[in-house]
Amino acid sequence: MQTRIIRNKVATFDYTVMDEQGQLIDTSLEYGPLSYIHGKGTLVPGLEAAMDGKTTGDSFSVKLTPAQGYGERDDSLVHVFTRKELVKLGNLKVGMQLQAQDTKGKRTLAVSKIDGDKITLDENHPLAGKTIKFDITVLSVRDATPDELYNEQAYNAACRAECPDGCQDHQLTGIHGCGHHGTDHGCGCDHHH
Repeated sequence: MQTRIIRNKVATFDYTVMDEQGQLIDTSLEYGPLSYIHGKGTLVPGLEAAMDGKTTGDSFSVKLTPAQGYGERDDSLVHVFTRKELVKLGNLKVGMQLQAQDTKGKRTLAVSKIDGDKITLDENHPLAGKTIKFDITVLSVRDATPDELYNEQAYNAACRAECPDGCQDHQLTGIHGCGHHGTDHGCGCDHHH
């Protein structure tokens, strides 16, 4: 019997995300599959709910409304500044992502509009207010390691195809990397080395 995706299981999956018009937004074909610990709120709510109970080899599509996905747009998260107020940030361009730290924690703002001396920064997720469709193929389901549960983060399987001799030679970083090289617990890529 195959392991089902339930709380504290690590699921690894390929995905394609499209908007309502069928335009490609993102795909795992570019960076490799994504791994997450089920039940930790890592995925948007509607996708995590759709993953519940699935097993290795399952393929499915799910359409998510803004409430099930990245939320509705919030106009209070859109801020207009003068170029002079942001002069220390250099030459800003539409689409640039900026990081800000304040009492609310770390925030990401996108430069959404430049109109003469006015620069608009938007804290909304780029997919906020949009209905999106995910096409999913579940590649594997396994128990989360104690280290993964402690850190509440699955070590990604993106390097799986390239690491038969050990992931140290194929270290990946960032959101798609397994981020666990050089420890006693291995990299979490499902190879036992």
